[in-house]
Amino acid sequence: PAIPLMQNAVKFLENNVGDDGACASVSANATENSNSTAVALSALVGYYNDDGSANENIKKVIGGLDIFKLTTVAGYSYLKDGLSANVLSTSQAAIALGDLKDKTSVWQKLYSDSVTAFANNPNSAGSASD
Repeated sequence: PAIPLMQNAVKFLENNVGDDGACASVSANATENSNSTAVALSALVGYYNDDGSANENIKKVIGGLDIFKLTTVAGYSYLKDGLSANVLSTSQAAIALGDLKDKTSVWQKLYSDSVTAFANNPNSAGSASD
């Protein structure tokens, strides 16, 4: 069963997705941006282990992230109607899209891979027994 705090966090994200699927920052201006949208997408994918085929909120946020995808050059802009690619925005989008492809969070994958690695080599440096 899911942890209540996690359920509350996911509900908060779902309730704060804009009509177009984009998410805003928590800053004073609360501007919708690609970074907030990508991180929200990663969180929802990690929670539901879904690629948007079964979850409407994920599908909506995928559409929101697509708003920031540039058509004239490769990459994602930080704000809507941006004219140039932003490195952080493009990086966050790449992580979110990778999570979407794998139907899991990159953080969960790293954890699972490390547990497997340590299980296969328990005497390695930095093992869980240190």
